[in-house]
Amino acid sequence: MNSAFKLLILIFSLIALSRTASISSLLNLHGRFSRNLRSNTIYGRSSQEPNPHYLFMKIKPPKHLSVDLHDNRVLECEAGGSPPPTIHWLKDGRTIATNVNNDENAISEVYTPILGIGSTKSKLFIDCFGPQDEAEYTCVAETPYQREISKSKVVIKHVNPTQLNSLCVSTKKSIDTPARITMWTGNMLENMGNDVILFCRTLGKPNPKITWLANDELVDNNAKYQVQENGDLLVRHIDWNDMGEYTCVAENSVDRDSAETFLYPVKNEDD
Repeated sequence: MNSAFKLLILIFSLIALSRTASISSLLNLHGRFSRNLRSNTIYGRSSQEPNPHYLFMKIKPPKHLSVDLHDNRVLECEAGGSPPPTIHWLKDGRTIATNVNNDENAISEVYTPILGIGSTKSKLFIDCFGPQDEAEYTCVAETPYQREISKSKVVIKHVNPTQLNSLCVSTKKSIDTPARITMWTGNMLENMGNDVILFCRTLGKPNPKITWLANDELVDNNAKYQVQENGDLLVRHIDWNDMGEYTCVAENSVDRDSAETFLYPVKNEDD
């Protein structure tokens, strides 16, 4: 996939992210970029200018959902904004642990986004759905400045009370569970020269091993990259060569999962 095609994908992604935003948010987004048509370069605002903050939901879980007894379900949520949000889930108002570190809202202290525009995706896995899983589930997208929520009421369809899937029930009680990626960065834009954090939060027993690929090349911890304890990837001092697709891979003895992120370095107007 060439750079021009990737740029088009990113621009269409941003348009899609902005579709449901307020007028003021769209104006903020428009005001933060200029584009040199000859060099095909997007310019971000000067690092000296104050950053407008905004947050909105792109994908919400269904408001009402009826499931079969012992069915497996996945609730999905995606939010975009500046700075990029974290996402966590509530069950009847109580926080659900959706990663091995229970740090759904944590962001590395070494990371201070300057431009920081991006989208974050999350999945909530509910296996072998039973009566104890009937609840109101809430997707919560947060930044240090704003918070957006979307609620989903999930219930069991009417079934024969004698219906039982013993394999499903025993699997749910199993000590070992599949490696799953529960929150990750979808797209990220940041000024060249700055650091970025790409989210990758996981769940599973045994704890999943996390590896990252940059444009299909395995990432090692070095002066450029550092995989954080929670699975996130720190990319230092990004430049044009860092543009592309990053893949987080989570793997344990039960299963393997992966998620893709696209990073687009933006030329600073100060340069």
